Amino acid sequence: MPGSEVFRKARRIELVAARLAQSLLAGGYRSVFRGQGVEFDAVREYVPGDDVRQIDWNVTSRMGGVYTKMYREERELNLFLLLDVSRSVWSLSEARREQVSWIFAILALSAEFNNDNIGGLFFSDKIERRLPPGRGRYHILRVIHELLTLQPAGGGSDLARALRVASEVCTRRGICVVVSDFRMTGYWKELYLLARRHDVLALRVAEDTDERFPATGAVELRDPETGAITLADGSEAFRRQYREFWEYFFLDWRRRCAANRVDVLEVGSREDAVVRLQHFFARRRRR
Repeated sequence: MPGSEVFRKARRIELVAARLAQSLLAGGYRSVFRGQGVEFDAVREYVPGDDVRQIDWNVTSRMGGVYTKMYREERELNLFLLLDVSRSVWSLSEARREQVSWIFAILALSAEFNNDNIGGLFFSDKIERRLPPGRGRYHILRVIHELLTLQPAGGGSDLARALRVASEVCTRRGICVVVSDFRMTGYWKELYLLARRHDVLALRVAEDTDERFPATGAVELRDPETGAITLADGSEAFRRQYREFWEYFFLDWRRRCAANRVDVLEVGSREDAVVRLQHFFARRRRR
């Protein structure tokens, strides 16, 4: 994509996404994230009425009395976006790639309007590109330009590596949003460690074919990430087994995210991402 065309597209995404992001701000962008805007400061003795979830059990066991954590307000928040650009997300479906791009821009601009810092990384089976934290309109345009010009070198999805990097570089408590199709395994330990310190949102961009195999005859399937070829007979029994496998896979994924205190938002590749984000924010405020 020539440079001038990239700039025009980046500018269009920035302008349109800015209007969409403003609609999210009416719902209280900051208010819906657990513990955001505060940083640990000290402990004091527990008094009736304090939130028992804030009891510091390590200090309590040493001091012989009950102590609770105290926090102080932070002037700005940190938003860290982890974007899956593996072939299954970035190359296989144009609709999924476009939706991922819009979500990325909308969340980044929502944070920018609050004068928060935005950073992150693009990952496949390697770290494709790191986005240094920053804020301001120039920074947002730059990261959108990085997204539009990205040509991923890797094919697979090593989410565990991306989460480890996020844990290393996010030294201050913040919001970490992972945008992916989550059709992979082997990352639960890293996700748990990240969620212990940060407010983590697993945002799955889904396609109908993720859980439903189309009615076809016998076909060869090529894994877009590994290149492995599998023969699928396309029969009703095969389609049922395919559906049952992925339905259970994502049911287990939702349960494990909940067990790790990770929020989940699932958005179809052709859905209105702003509406889905607004509904998600509304649910979190009620909670």
